[in-house]
Amino acid sequence: ITKAIDPINPEEEVAILRYYQHRLHDICSRFNLPPSVEPLAQWYLLRLSLNCSFMLMDGKYVMVICALIASKVE
Repeated sequence: ITKAIDPINPEEEVAILRYYQHRLHDICSRFNLPPSVEPLAQWYLLRLSLNCSFMLMDGKYVMVICALIASKVE
């Protein structure tokens, strides 16, 4: 017997976004990226979360990709 998983509510979605924003800060500081990269990576993460739910994408990979793209742009 399988149980249906309830979808997450908006408050939980915001909590997940905040968690990945904190982890993105840790990644940027650990790799000694320039100070201008982190705000841009945070902006990319926010824009992606507006277009697609974290239930559909893996946040670990998304935050690393945001940091990579921001470092390439800067």
